[in-house]
Amino acid sequence: TNNINTNSKISTDRLKSLSVGRKIVLENSYKQATQEAEKDFHLFKKDPLFTAGLMIYAGEGDKRSINNSRMSNSEFYLHKIFIDFAIKYLNIKRENIKIGLILYGDLDEKECLDKWSRELDIPITNFYKTQFIKGKEKNKKLQYGVGISIISSTVIVKKKILKWLELCQTGKLL
Repeated sequence: TNNINTNSKISTDRLKSLSVGRKIVLENSYKQATQEAEKDFHLFKKDPLFTAGLMIYAGEGDKRSINNSRMSNSEFYLHKIFIDFAIKYLNIKRENIKIGLILYGDLDEKECLDKWSRELDIPITNFYKTQFIKGKEKNKKLQYGVGISIISSTVIVKKKILKWLELCQTGKLL
């Protein structure tokens, strides 16, 4: 019993030490990402694709979650711009971009998946399981549903986007 208590104490202390170390490393990474974002912002702010991608995210992007960057809309062209923005300015590989669909029950899932895949040049293997919702309207309002462009597990990317949006709010885009 004495060995168990001693080992338990050692393990607990070691885990606390690892946690503190990891927190310091993460804070430094976040600080570096914020500094890079400021520098990049001044380099890219006159580029129409940068501005367009950022404004699409400002209007249609998820600003609440910590590590996912998601943009939702029913318009293909907005997703295309956001995806091009992510590839060019965030160094995201096209194959790492995922897509989610939200469809009304009366839409054909295969037809919608094929259409979104073709339009965005993203393989169907990069699509998450389709979510179906019940609408109050009797007529189909969205022919191909709502798409969600997702860049997952990228806290650094999210920090950069949020910093860029913050810089826009302070009038530094002009």
